[in-house]
Amino acid sequence: MKYLLMGGASSSILVHGFSWLYGSSGGEIELQEIVNGLINTQMYNSPGISIALIFITVGIGFKLSLAPSHQWTPDVYEGSFFLSVTSKVAASALATRIFDILFISHQMNGIFFWKS
Repeated sequence: MKYLLMGGASSSILVHGFSWLYGSSGGEIELQEIVNGLINTQMYNSPGISIALIFITVGIGFKLSLAPSHQWTPDVYEGSFFLSVTSKVAASALATRIFDILFISHQMNGIFFWKS
């Protein structure tokens, strides 16, 4: 029951962050097109993008069992190795994909914080 409630709450936070990002980008669904659209319209420093990234980070952090959501992990994964490993691998791949595109690999050395 704890996993169902906490998982549902974190998934809704993650989806809400993606919906903010989708709405701010003008309806694009590919991550690279979202980044390009935000740069072309100068929307990358808007509060909506910051809210979206905070929600996405919190949602992915829950899936990775980062603090403060790490307290439920021992109870849920007590007997299921498959459930614990697959969700962590998938969340790690998602985090790597999103944060690599948004912060590091763009032509402008990232669109948010790491401009040189």
